[in-house]
Amino acid sequence: MNQVNLIGRVGGDIDIRQTSGRKSVAEFNLAVDDGFGENKKTVWVGVTLWGATADCAAKYVKKGDRLGISGRLSQDSWEDKTTGKKQTKTKVTCENMHLITDKPKDGYREPQGARSPEYGKPEQRSGSQNGAKPPANVPDDDGMDEIPF
Repeated sequence: MNQVNLIGRVGGDIDIRQTSGRKSVAEFNLAVDDGFGENKKTVWVGVTLWGATADCAAKYVKKGDRLGISGRLSQDSWEDKTTGKKQTKTKVTCENMHLITDKPKDGYREPQGARSPEYGKPEQRSGSQNGAKPPANVPDDDGMDEIPF
C-alpha cells in the first residue's frame, strides 16, 4: 500500500508549468509538524499536483495556507551536473487536496444550520411544531455541562 495523508502549511509560492502535452503540473513544499513540545520540528515535504488539481492550487492556494493532502509517495532521480553523482528526492504525488481554513480570530462560529431545532438550545425545544409538549423523559438542558473538555 502506498498512501500518504498530511496536513501542513504551504512553504512558498506554487510553481506551475505545462508539459509538452499541455497538462498542468504544480510543485510546492509543505511544512508538516512532527513531534511535541520541545521535540517539535518541521519536516518539509515536496508535493506535486497534476491536471485540474494543479490548476486549482495555482489559482486558490498561496504561501502560508493550510492544506490537507492525500496521495502517494514517488521518487525522482537525476544525475547531478556538477558532481556526476546520482541524486534522488522522495515526494508526495497529490491525488486529493483540501484547503483548511483557520479558526476565525473572534472565536468559533457555528455554521448556519448546523444544529437542528430538535437538538438546539432548550428554548428551541420548548414544544414541537404542532404545539405539543416534549416527552417527560427529555432533559431540560442540552447536556453541554457534562462534556469533559
